[in-house]
Amino acid sequence: ARAMSFIAEQNRYRPDIDGLRALAVTVVVLYHAKIPGFPGGFVGVDVFFVISGFLITGILARSFSEGTFSLPQFYERRIRRILPALFVMVLGVLLIAPFFIRPWDLAAIGRSVKYVATSTANLDFYRKLGDYSGDDASLTPLLHMWSLSVEEQFYLFTPLLWMLLCKFTKNPLHWLKLFVALALASFAGNLWMLPRDSSACFFLLPYRAWELAAGGILALAPLPAISAFMSRTLGALGLGMILW
Repeated sequence: ARAMSFIAEQNRYRPDIDGLRALAVTVVVLYHAKIPGFPGGFVGVDVFFVISGFLITGILARSFSEGTFSLPQFYERRIRRILPALFVMVLGVLLIAPFFIRPWDLAAIGRSVKYVATSTANLDFYRKLGDYSGDDASLTPLLHMWSLSVEEQFYLFTPLLWMLLCKFTKNPLHWLKLFVALALASFAGNLWMLPRDSSACFFLLPYRAWELAAGGILALAPLPAISAFMSRTLGALGLGMILW
């Protein structure tokens, strides 16, 4: 009951999370714009993955605990939230790209659109580019869609995994243990793969899953109540670590 109460509390609107989203996007943009002082701005993507894991896991935990989960409805909500903005962005790129991209590179944009539409852009960029910061990458206007593909793969597989787990148990603590196991396995795989293929660690879900799972752990763990002062202190400390 305590865990479910915590999950319900975390699913209310969180302006602080919207603020974190804005910060994450801003530092990524500043990094790509090569603004001095932001050489580590790519950490904004890591922050965004943790936020996504936190929010989606909270939604799933609440709906499963209340017996209201619907797989079609879950996917419908994700589609309605993502696709309108995605369509506008892709259309804008297609309209503007001919003025900035060499004619013989335009076909690559069409190829990217195909993989963006199937939520596999990260797989394609990993195979074709390898290095996110290489010369070919700088001529790929839809390169930023790799991270959305990672999230969409998480949205696809996590509820299916949850449905399978619920056939055996509906105890929230068992869900928490699963996320801890996934996070540890993914992080260990990341450490092992990093010196062998750093691009795989960058682009592929298995080596990014620990960040999404970390957010899930935060959503599921029945953390103790803390004072407003301690909450603000921890928030300021976390913000400082991100900026550093």
